[in-house]
Amino acid sequence: MSVNTGPNIPQNGLVFSVDPASQISWDGANYKNLSHSDDSATITGTITHRTDGGGSFTFDVSSSYFDYGTTSPLRNLYNISLVGWVKQGNTGSAHQTVICTSSGYRYGLKLMSRYHTQGVSLWMGNGGSGSYLLNTGMDITGDGKYHMIACTRNGGDGDLKIYVDGILRNSVGFTNQSFKGGIKEGGNTLLGAEYHSAGYHHTGNIAQVYGYNTVLSDDDILEMYNNGKERYGL
Repeated sequence: MSVNTGPNIPQNGLVFSVDPASQISWDGANYKNLSHSDDSATITGTITHRTDGGGSFTFDVSSSYFDYGTTSPLRNLYNISLVGWVKQGNTGSAHQTVICTSSGYRYGLKLMSRYHTQGVSLWMGNGGSGSYLLNTGMDITGDGKYHMIACTRNGGDGDLKIYVDGILRNSVGFTNQSFKGGIKEGGNTLLGAEYHSAGYHHTGNIAQVYGYNTVLSDDDILEMYNNGKERYGL
């Protein structure tokens, strides 16, 4: 898969793309998905637009997030890839979610920049009866740097992969049929939060976030990192 000029990201399968540095994506009031006709988002809480990283949003832990509702193009996908640039702030909050396809407990796919002491992780539910955590052991909390975190999920074999800064850090396959096929969704698609237990909200900075209805390759993800890192001073 080639990487196009302009945003320097793969275009094939791209269904969700937001960038606070883009006046088209962020007009000061609305955070629009540039890759789908459903571009609406509801802002909850205090979210501050900053110029660092060429443009990012600062979230505080007290209930701030973007809500893309139940019609997000990231829902009910068979194959999916999620990518986000994040600077994880200092916090003791256990779940620090960059984006989740569904906010419901044990539903959807959640890409997290922090999960307890297990570092960058993904968490996937199988429809309410079970869930799976795949972690990296890489704690980026409070290091003051932007990182590109990413995950992929193949609906055919259930394979999950997680990446930090373009490098594959962990993967798993499933024989359990409940973790294969289309992802089970319940709740809204959120950027900066998810509602496990009483609700967890992000602390730190989130910049570019992308979602695909296909499985990006290791090379795709490394190329995305290399093409984007200069923006974040890396």
